[in-house]
Amino acid sequence: MATATVKHSKLSYEEYNRQFERQCDLFEQMREKLLEKYEGKYVAFYEGNVLDFDDDERELVIRIRRVHGYDLPIYTQQVLKDGIPTKEM
Repeated sequence: MATATVKHSKLSYEEYNRQFERQCDLFEQMREKLLEKYEGKYVAFYEGNVLDFDDDERELVIRIRRVHGYDLPIYTQQVLKDGIPTKEM
């Protein structure tokens, strides 16, 4: 799988968090569209775009961080109809 590249610069802690929250919101807004192509897959999501995807979240994160480092607020999440799965304790 090819990982898309995104130009970026180092962000302050506050700006990183603000942008990360934006990625979470955009992901939720696009969930229905993402389900059409990526249901059950883990996606690396940034600014309304899927940069990469995989069945294995760990492998996806390794690839994304190898390309983008840790400075870009990329949201990784499994695309599920009902949102993030929770476990009952």
